Formats: sequence, structure tokens, C-alpha cells
Amino acid sequence: MKLLEMNLEQILLDTLEYYSGHTERMCSTGIKCAYSPFTIGAEETSEGCAIGRLIDRDLANILDEENTAITSEITLEEIEVYSEPAYKKIKDNIDFFAELQDLHDKGYLTKSQLEEYPKSRIKHIIKAKNFNPELFTKWIRND
Repeated sequence: MKLLEMNLEQILLDTLEYYSGHTERMCSTGIKCAYSPFTIGAEETSEGCAIGRLIDRDLANILDEENTAITSEITLEEIEVYSEPAYKKIKDNIDFFAELQDLHDKGYLTKSQLEEYPKSRIKHIIKAKNFNPELFTKWIRND
């Protein structure tokens, strides 16, 4: 499970690398997003949504079956599977994961050249989490 193997800075970098310029990797039908690519038949082109790629496949499937958002506090309290360590990491960093998923859901991460709005959101995450901005120059530079 990638979520527990990486720190937040690595998760953001990995997510930006994975989706940048690759719309086919989105775990979405254009109408519905899914944590698991199996939910929407996208397993040949996608590893899942921004958070779905990081969590256990069974958990991603459960979230899709429940049709719930992982960044919802209600969801975090209602789903028993969150007794695992992933629960604590997500809950302790809920703002980060909500931002990350929002960047994915709105399609910002798939553009080969990020527009100014997503750049400013990425800069905000970097500053809020005190990440090394030099690691993110590819996505935040002004061309």
C-alpha cells in the first residue's frame, strides 16, 4: 500500500508524475469518478483516482460500493475498515488528501502544462506542508 510507504511530499510528487499529461490514467467515466479502476472498467489504463492509487484495492472497492468520499469526516467515522493504519494517516492529513483528490477530480493533474489556477493550488499545498519547492519546479514554474 503506497499510502503507508510514502510521506506526503512523495505522495504529491508521485501523483503529479503519474497523471501529468495522461488523461487516460484518470479513473473517471467523465461523469463518475472511482477509487478503483475495476469499478468503471478502467483497469487497463488506470491505477485508480489520486487517493485510490494509494490505498488497498479492497478499501477502494468498498468506498466505490458505498459511493462515498474518503475526504468526508462522516465517511471516515462510518466505515469500519478505517481501523487500519491508513485511516490515521488520512484523517491526520485530511486537508492534504482533500486538496490532492480535488486536483484529480477537476482534471487539473492531466494537463501537460498546468494552468495558473492549479499551479497556485500546488504552491499552496507545498507552502502549507513545508515541502521543498525545488522538487516541484516542473509543475509550479511560470513559463
